[in-house]
Amino acid sequence: MTADLDNAIRATATLYGFQYGAATVERAMHNARAGWVDIDITTPRARLQVYVTKTGKVRVFDMKNGGAELKAVPDPEPKDAKR
Repeated sequence: MTADLDNAIRATATLYGFQYGAATVERAMHNARAGWVDIDITTPRARLQVYVTKTGKVRVFDMKNGGAELKAVPDPEPKDAKR
């Protein structure tokens, strides 16, 4: 058990968020009146912008590739599902 804790990845606080392994998670901006927030997740290979509305809708953008929105892919339908 102690060996697992010694090898654990620990979070380190940054000025606007935290570093967790290869990922840096930081608050980027917000609009208090409209209620939305923007969180950036940066790794050596990617930079994602996570936009969350006050109702909880989440939109993710790939900022390393021109800001294209990443769309969710639905789970495949089980093979034995009835229509």
